[in-house]
Amino acid sequence: MVGTVLPPSRWGAGSSMVTTARQIGTVLGTAVLVAVFAGTPDLADFRRGWLVILTTAAAPCAGGVLIAARRRTDHYAEPQAASSTASPASMLSRGIEP
Repeated sequence: MVGTVLPPSRWGAGSSMVTTARQIGTVLGTAVLVAVFAGTPDLADFRRGWLVILTTAAAPCAGGVLIAARRRTDHYAEPQAASSTASPASMLSRGIEP
């Protein structure tokens, strides 16, 4: 998902943010489930737990689909054809970093 939304130079940062969010969600989800279902669980508790897990998993998945569908391309610079007469001054005048 990170590769479809961010430019290649930002993939590392995007990937680390996704991983961090996943780890925090796992820790908090486990803590909430333990707090909610402390005691002796029965079958209804397990079913309710799966419902909570599926609901909390569906929300970020829907968000990821919406982000990927947006596919922002406004931050990508179109590649320029290399010319043998390209000088730093002419590149700067066209808005290209040398």
